[in-house]
Amino acid sequence: MVSILYVMFVLGLLARLLYRSLLPVVKSFAEVDDLTGLMNRKSCVDVAIQLLAQGEKDDLPYVFAILDLDHFKSINDTYGHQCGDLVLREVAMALARSLHGTDLLARLGGEEFIVMAQCSSAHAMLLMERLRTEVESLKPRWEGRALNVTLSIGLTSTEQLGYNFNHLYAQADAALYRAKDQGRNRICWSSVGQGDVMYDPWSPGRVWRSSFAATESMDSGADP
Repeated sequence: MVSILYVMFVLGLLARLLYRSLLPVVKSFAEVDDLTGLMNRKSCVDVAIQLLAQGEKDDLPYVFAILDLDHFKSINDTYGHQCGDLVLREVAMALARSLHGTDLLARLGGEEFIVMAQCSSAHAMLLMERLRTEVESLKPRWEGRALNVTLSIGLTSTEQLGYNFNHLYAQADAALYRAKDQGRNRICWSSVGQGDVMYDPWSPGRVWRSSFAATESMDSGADP
């Protein structure tokens, strides 16, 4: 009986150690896009909401952009999905090279990426133009052929719309469609100003801001 209990104890201890060692790996797989190595959509949204809440609290401007590869379907149709995967990986690396380590970069899915950076609207165009030209100059090679790859970018900022993730995403997406309609390989700003937006009092930014306020209130009332 003692031997059985000892074996069960050892097995339980080993299982717990294995679980604790594997948990970071499992979490990493859940947060990372397996093709590009970038943050995936779910983890990107979670981090973006937190950054926006902190930015609202500290009154720091953020720019928010959705980037979409032009005519990507034709690359897959003409050269195959392996070629498409190569293009996505090279584009992801090019974007990462052109951004600071503190900027948020993620793959939303398909050929769409998201970038969120802490900077002013005035600096945003310089940043996005750097990303656009970096991708345009890539010329990834497939079976001896250099491929032309370009980006369309929809851009907005918290200086325009405030810190609500849903509003920023929707307006950046609308701006992206305008960039496509106007000929692709270009950057379009959101045309909506802050005064034109109806704010939801339960938007992610305000909910997170309230949680920060509650935490600070609890900390200030705690015993030293």
